[in-house]
Amino acid sequence: MLPLGAMMNAGAIAAGGILGLTLGRRMPEAVRACIFQGLGLSVLAVGIKLTLKTASPVILITSIVCGAALG
Repeated sequence: MLPLGAMMNAGAIAAGGILGLTLGRRMPEAVRACIFQGLGLSVLAVGIKLTLKTASPVILITSIVCGAALG
């Protein structure tokens, strides 16, 4: 069976990338900055929500430290 979810995700990423490349240059810089800030706040909100649900904060902290060290 084909991995339908992965294929849909890849298609959505490709379509979003093409759309961003074609429309991104036509948008004013202020609009682009606003979009990026909105996306950043959304990611932050989801991260905080998932952080508050965690059962083991030690694993969370260890993961953040390891990710920072490797990154």
